[in-house]
Amino acid sequence: MTLKPLLLLPLALAVGCLAAPREVETTIDLGPQKVEIDVRLRDIRTEASDDLTQLRVFNEFARWNPEWINELPWAPTPTRFEYLGDADAGRLDLAMHGSMSRADFDKCARAAFDAGVCEDFPLALGKSGYSVRPEILDNKGLRVDPKAKASWPADAGRLGYRVGLSGRDDPFINVGPSLQRGFALHQSSPASAAETLKKIESCEALFVSGSVADWLTEVAALEACTEQPWCRLRQEAVRRDQLRLVYSYLRLRPEGADGLRAPPSRHIDFLGTAFTALLPKDLLPPIDELRLRVRYDVQRDAFGEQGWVTAEPKAWAPVCRPDTMKKPSLKDFCARLGVRPARR
Repeated sequence: MTLKPLLLLPLALAVGCLAAPREVETTIDLGPQKVEIDVRLRDIRTEASDDLTQLRVFNEFARWNPEWINELPWAPTPTRFEYLGDADAGRLDLAMHGSMSRADFDKCARAAFDAGVCEDFPLALGKSGYSVRPEILDNKGLRVDPKAKASWPADAGRLGYRVGLSGRDDPFINVGPSLQRGFALHQSSPASAAETLKKIESCEALFVSGSVADWLTEVAALEACTEQPWCRLRQEAVRRDQLRLVYSYLRLRPEGADGLRAPPSRHIDFLGTAFTALLPKDLLPPIDELRLRVRYDVQRDAFGEQGWVTAEPKAWAPVCRPDTMKKPSLKDFCARLGVRPARR
């Protein structure tokens, strides 16, 4: 679902299944020469239930991105783009303000809903005045209050309407958590949040394409990291990648794949194909595959219960024993899980 038909300041916040507001309120003040537009995205919800994913999702929309309106040349760039968080209520809103000339506004209001530069313009202007487009009123994925005003005389000074999302296509809108936690983490130190996510991306790239030696050096440095909550988030990202690698191995094994649950999602890019190249050419003994599966399930349960993967390298040690790691491919596989080869 997209919010393009709803907003005079379109936002990609409702693209895919990352996040979306429960309600969008639009207020338009019509001046002789200029139109002032205020949009409020109320109670933004998400599928993200844990701190790391909340931060990553919020970071996607922390700042205005001009690319969001590339396909809508009529849409003004906002002069206000401000998140308003209420930790006590567990709620996050986004307030935006922009303006456009009255001539351009009325031109788009008179044009067809799908007409060129005015495509998806949400209001219509006819002989009886302004009105919300029927394409919006008839959209089954939206909730439009039938008692609310949806039309105004041509000389009205202010137009205003609210549209809610039904949640039919994005059920998290009704039952998902607020994105407030991701906002709070980001706002506690925007610079640290940005740097942490940058380091996580770099670490993920090293995990899937770097050498084992460089990876072990990175893990050792990360183990010494103490700045919280940022170090914990970076360590959590590593553990999830390790869990995804174990999943990639188990899902190809006859016994290991039976009833196997997917690992924590990365929210945008699963990196699944990248893990294929990391799988060992040698196979673990059947008993070790069972041990690996048990430890995977324990960590998957921990994530489901508390939103964190708790596996440290020692969790995989019963599988990555010295005799197992004599085979080079299994040695590298275990090293990616943080188990260091025994020194001779």
